[in-house]
Amino acid sequence: MGVQVSVKGAPTEVRVCEWCADLRTRRHDVPAVDGAWLRSVDGDLSKVTESQWLRATCDPWCSSMRTVTLAPEVGWANANARQVLAALGLEMDGEISHEDIPDMLQKILRVLNIDQIVGRMVRAPSEELGALGCKVIDFGSDTDSFRTRLNDFRNLLIHAHFRGLSVTWG
Repeated sequence: MGVQVSVKGAPTEVRVCEWCADLRTRRHDVPAVDGAWLRSVDGDLSKVTESQWLRATCDPWCSSMRTVTLAPEVGWANANARQVLAALGLEMDGEISHEDIPDMLQKILRVLNIDQIVGRMVRAPSEELGALGCKVIDFGSDTDSFRTRLNDFRNLLIHAHFRGLSVTWG
């Protein structure tokens, strides 16, 4: 699970699902056909007919087409999202309206140029036991990766601003 940052209302385009296209081209796994896994072949791909390959999808719920945004997107692990959003004074889910983007861009530039803030956002790697007894490994974060995340967020905001759109995350 993580935090996805995207441009709200960005134009989209319908494309062929790249996993379905790969499956049809390389024929490397048992496909789903007509909304169900093709179980009749018992793992023997030579039993899949040409007509079945033409209708094959990567899973039973895939329509073979995907709607994708034409705007940049940013995805962060929760710990990295907390780090970036906290430095900017933002909550873990929210929205920045088009009108507020210039102020946020200024705030990002201030954070990027104050080493004291950037240094405070660095996390040392750690291992601990989670609530259910499983090991939780945090690889940490250094100043370069923090700055990269801030710059990715900045580029997404610039894209949205020049198109009159807002940005959401959560």
